[in-house]
Amino acid sequence: IFLSGWGHGQVAGQFYAERILELPVSLISVCLGMASLPVLSHLADRKNYVRFARQLTVALHWALFLIAPALFGILAVGYEFIILAFGHGNFTDQGVTQTWMILRCYLIGLPACAVSRILLSGCVALQGTNVACGATVVTLVLTTVLCCTGLFPPVSVSLALWMQVLLLGVWLGKTLRFYTRSVFFSVGRLLRCTLAALLACFLAHIFLMFTIEALNSRFLALLLSIVLAVVVWIVLLKKVSYRDFQHIARLFDTLKKKCHS
Repeated sequence: IFLSGWGHGQVAGQFYAERILELPVSLISVCLGMASLPVLSHLADRKNYVRFARQLTVALHWALFLIAPALFGILAVGYEFIILAFGHGNFTDQGVTQTWMILRCYLIGLPACAVSRILLSGCVALQGTNVACGATVVTLVLTTVLCCTGLFPPVSVSLALWMQVLLLGVWLGKTLRFYTRSVFFSVGRLLRCTLAALLACFLAHIFLMFTIEALNSRFLALLLSIVLAVVVWIVLLKKVSYRDFQHIARLFDTLKKKCHS
């Protein structure tokens, strides 16, 4: 409703932008949130709050660790992907531009979306369903208020998601304050991984800009750029965080075994 007042084609642009966001949101945010809930619930039932806090920290690390390359990757190749996927037929140049603008605004809240799913699982596991519902209601109300003030609706959604993270994080922090002393969240390690993802995606973006005209094929240039980003990220990851590199290597080994079987 609010977005329709921003001009022709904005609602359609939002629809297509959300389709692109569904991939990182579903593969990272939703999957980690669903996978964490039974483990956290089991630990909460046993009142093992030290391990609960550790497990929650691990899930948050993985959410932020994986969302960084997804976010930077969309920024690096998202515009060309929109042109390749939708930029033909009735999807005009204006439609491509609108979709790209809305997608970038949603990216502001992408890390918050990833973290909020984990925090919601933590709240539900600790019987804090009322807190989870209350934070969701506050998010919806805040989104509406921000839209009423004239703020661009996708930006309003992104900012409201960060408010949801703040509310859930404060409640969990107070609930687990006596059990988080043994948990060490390595901000430095996460920052190094994020910088590695940023550098890999930046190189992929530069490569994409140079190869589109050289190869005369947007699809091939986009494919090679994505492959380059993944390879560079993994190589850098081995240097900056060998522990996370080992996790990724084991994941690829598991996928390889499943493919062979």
